[in-house]
Amino acid sequence: MPHHRSFRTIGAAIALLALAGCPGCRVSTQSEAETPSGASGEPSAPGDIAQQREGSECISNYDPSKDYFPNKITVTFAEGFSVTYHNHYKHVTVSQPWKDADTAFEYLLVQCGAPVPEGFPAAQVISVPVDSVVALSTTHLPHLDLLGEVDRLKGVSNFDQVNTPSVRAKIDRGELQSFYSGSSLDLERLVLAQPDLITTYGTGDGDRDTHPRLIQAGLSVAINAEYVERSVLGRAEWLKFTALFLNQEAKAEAAFGQISSQYQAMAALTQNLRDRPTVVTGFSHKGTWYMPGNDSYVAQYLRDAGASYLWRDLPGPGSNPPGF
Repeated sequence: MPHHRSFRTIGAAIALLALAGCPGCRVSTQSEAETPSGASGEPSAPGDIAQQREGSECISNYDPSKDYFPNKITVTFAEGFSVTYHNHYKHVTVSQPWKDADTAFEYLLVQCGAPVPEGFPAAQVISVPVDSVVALSTTHLPHLDLLGEVDRLKGVSNFDQVNTPSVRAKIDRGELQSFYSGSSLDLERLVLAQPDLITTYGTGDGDRDTHPRLIQAGLSVAINAEYVERSVLGRAEWLKFTALFLNQEAKAEAAFGQISSQYQAMAALTQNLRDRPTVVTGFSHKGTWYMPGNDSYVAQYLRDAGASYLWRDLPGPGSNPPGF
């Protein structure tokens, strides 16, 4: 059965590449889904100087004619965010923060020590690069690892779900805080920690999302909406979103370029397979079985691994009851 053996070999390689190389491609757990989305605290007023911090990353003599972001990202696969560069600030928009969202989130990332520009009343103003980060989803942790910025990580939602080796090492050394107890956010401890940035995501459910509380507490929060993306590489490209807050565009472009080229090369090996094993996948929730739609990244994983998805006629990017 040579075709089955080739499928197993290629499929296993695709799976390993997806898990190791696509930092934003893992399905979030239920406790992560209850993690809040984000917006801003009190924004800086136009003309203010972006938060001054010690170190060489802040501007000491601002020059309005200088481009302070020589390294820039290009968004190719992701559909949920965009960025426009200016000399001393970046205007970032998350246009699809959750499924069927009718709102967008804007971020004005101003180089530390530069003036805050006028004309962006809806944008959250954040001084970059941020010095400290709290990540309330484990899918964001590989971003920091790939960018070489784990040292800036100060806390996570909870320790049990962390599997990024560099982050687990920080946990073992007692260098991180956990800000969730079960499904409850410890807002008081998070406020006391005063991170420069909290990364999380939203669901659009007012009973579950806690970003209003974070806003009222004056915390800077960025919504990472990678889970809304339909494609594998679209999800993985949110690595670049994280990089924007750290001024690590060059590293993000290099890392994602390698992920993209390797994934596409591996997926190309299965395109002409004649014998495609049939696959069923899904999960049970409250007594109902859910299966991913054919437009989902899970269905793309299966196709790229050389499988034939039995429920490929199920429409949409999300998971729905198949109606046996």
